[in-house]
Amino acid sequence: MFIKPFKVKSKLLLRSSERKKLQVKITGKYPKLTEENFGRIFPSSGNIHHTKIITSAEETVWVYLADKQPMFFELSNGNIYPTIHALWVVPHLLSSVTTHPGVLPILAKGANLMTRGVVKQGQGAQAWAGFSRGETVAVNLTSNANACAVGIFAQSSNDLYLSGGTGVCVEILHVFGDKLWSIEPGACVQIPIGERVVAELKASDFPALGAEKIRPEKPDKQETSEAATDELVEKLEETAIEEVEVEKESPDDVLKQAFLTALKVDRDKFSLPLLTSTFYANHVQAVTPENFNIKHTSFKKVTKFLQQMAEEGFLVVREEKKGIEKIISIDFDHADLVALKPGQTLAPKPKSEPEDEAPKPIQLLTSMTKIFLITDTTLPFFSHFEHKTGQALQEGEVEKKFATYVRKKKLQNAENKRLIDLDETLAEICGREVSSTVNYSTILQELLEKMPTNFEMRAKEKMDKVPNIQISLATRKGNKKVTLISNLEAHGIFIPDFANRCKLGVQASTTVTQTPCAKGDTLQIQGNQVRFVHTLLTDTYHIPKGKISGLELARKEPKKKK
Repeated sequence: MFIKPFKVKSKLLLRSSERKKLQVKITGKYPKLTEENFGRIFPSSGNIHHTKIITSAEETVWVYLADKQPMFFELSNGNIYPTIHALWVVPHLLSSVTTHPGVLPILAKGANLMTRGVVKQGQGAQAWAGFSRGETVAVNLTSNANACAVGIFAQSSNDLYLSGGTGVCVEILHVFGDKLWSIEPGACVQIPIGERVVAELKASDFPALGAEKIRPEKPDKQETSEAATDELVEKLEETAIEEVEVEKESPDDVLKQAFLTALKVDRDKFSLPLLTSTFYANHVQAVTPENFNIKHTSFKKVTKFLQQMAEEGFLVVREEKKGIEKIISIDFDHADLVALKPGQTLAPKPKSEPEDEAPKPIQLLTSMTKIFLITDTTLPFFSHFEHKTGQALQEGEVEKKFATYVRKKKLQNAENKRLIDLDETLAEICGREVSSTVNYSTILQELLEKMPTNFEMRAKEKMDKVPNIQISLATRKGNKKVTLISNLEAHGIFIPDFANRCKLGVQASTTVTQTPCAKGDTLQIQGNQVRFVHTLLTDTYHIPKGKISGLELARKEPKKKK
């Protein structure tokens, strides 16, 4: 559904009343989502944005974002579905269907999950876990329990069993790496590394023909009781730590403490009468904690808080005009203010020196990349290259490091260079004898098999032969000129990020269109912006000038007067 680019029509901030309606709608559809888990997806301290988009199929979809990350999307028929971001926060929100890692790149191209690609858990009708037709499900991989796609079960479990396991199993709505995943380029998150869904097969799982079945040894009763005792002790320690935790100050106490500190520290800086808004912004807020928000207090507003302080006799507030209040006097001899010791005052926030803003990193066009993770088993090999456990490498990177290792250690066989003599490190990882001679590609493959796999969206590698970026002008209704830029994706440029830079740079609207003479998407900008686009491509994206065509269409710069 979101494989092709879509148009963003509007983006609004949800009010508190609308937030409650959204919670009722989502929890009504997904009973497993508790109020606590809803708060984890949409934190109460954060904002929820409601974005309206039009897909390539001209379907209207509403997306709900938290901290720029899409959490739920609602179709025009009223059905609402979680995104993979929401499932990473609450993994057990949906039932899961498992597939092989090699299927994910195919799903990312817009394909549905076929029945033959599903890893069945069990036998007979039970293998399909009792799904009903139209049920919302998550899709994960055998190597990672975290969701990589969300879809609708196309057939019921009984239908799948009776059909012999053929046809579409899950109609994919949203998949890792699609345009919904990257709706906010700066907030894209990779698939978290999770536990394996299906255990990795070992040599012991394939005993020789005629061999006796090996029965698992039963643990001793003493060992079991010791493990249970240790677990109980850990739980008791955790409970004790929770009870010992010191209670945090309430927001009301923090606000009043900041108020008293402001009166005590800034006594000589007040010039009365003083606007209440100026007093709070310049004096009280300067000593409040960094993430403090008055809305978290019982007062909610500055006016109500200062009215309370006036009733307690700290100051006198007078309303000069409607909505304009001023402090006309302050009682610095108030008992609470006199009793406030210097050690009880809050430290003022350090004033940050103005620094030059770092340039915003450019977003490049990404593609789904298979990665291999370094484990404790393979760490002895990768430690020679200063890598650590958990780091991810592409297959090409592993091959280069393996070739470097073989060359430095001089492991190539003297008689046949296609063979290598194993040293202690490689022999231990692959489970072979030291100094045994094995084919080069065989050992490389065994090394890769020892590394769990996952997928990430990484920047595409630039190709040597790519078409030039074509900048042209066109005329639209009302004799208005527009600038068209094509072949951006061929140079690895992520069009939404490039369009945003153009929009901010020239203060003009942008849109992504399709033109018959260009492959891929074309960016359209209002007005003649050829010179700005050329400068952006050469200075920010470092595209060679020879790879850009159309600079001659730029408006001539006015001659400077001498």
